[in-house]
Amino acid sequence: MESSCDTRGGASRRVEALARHLVSSPTSGTVASSAPLWNPNGVREVVHVHENLASERAKASFPVRELTHLLDGGEKYTLMKEEVMRLLERDPAFDMRRVHDRSREERRLEVIDKIAHLVDISHAIGLRRPEREEDFDELEIEARWQPIKLQDCDVDTRVGVHNILFLNAILNQGSPEQVQQFGEPAKSQRLYGCFCMTELGHGSSIPGFETTAVFDQKTDE
Repeated sequence: MESSCDTRGGASRRVEALARHLVSSPTSGTVASSAPLWNPNGVREVVHVHENLASERAKASFPVRELTHLLDGGEKYTLMKEEVMRLLERDPAFDMRRVHDRSREERRLEVIDKIAHLVDISHAIGLRRPEREEDFDELEIEARWQPIKLQDCDVDTRVGVHNILFLNAILNQGSPEQVQQFGEPAKSQRLYGCFCMTELGHGSSIPGFETTAVFDQKTDE
């Protein structure tokens, strides 16, 4: 009697099974999407979706595509999101099929590598901040960043820590010298920062924070 052993992790097998269910081949159980995508060269790309999903979409009493444009802030922003999503789907650096088999340390290193890769391709996905403040389009930044959040939320969290907790603290509370030394390179991703929680019982439970208070008799504090 012959036996075989599947050496892949259980998580990988579950992800692959789910992927086969959700992303079927166009030979059976799928139909062409009613909202085809267009690549940057203007060539129509037919998207195949599962027949159950297609049937539910067909029941809508409103134009689904128009609602998408409305939620995105306009058709041009929807097209921006789809353009970035196509780039990520074809980029090996954003292949998420084995993500659940990696250790925490491996994931942390992978996220840092992805962020460095995003800096390299920032022009291709349109993430460079305009030089003039009046040219800044918040909806465009959101449209181009949202696919990255959907593809890997850990990347979004790490970039958020850098921009919101680290960079903002320097820009809003730092001296002019500190802003020049740390803020400027941080804005251009030449310096990447983090933050540290010093509470003994730190975490997401605010009432659970722990600390130590020491009375100073000399200062009566």
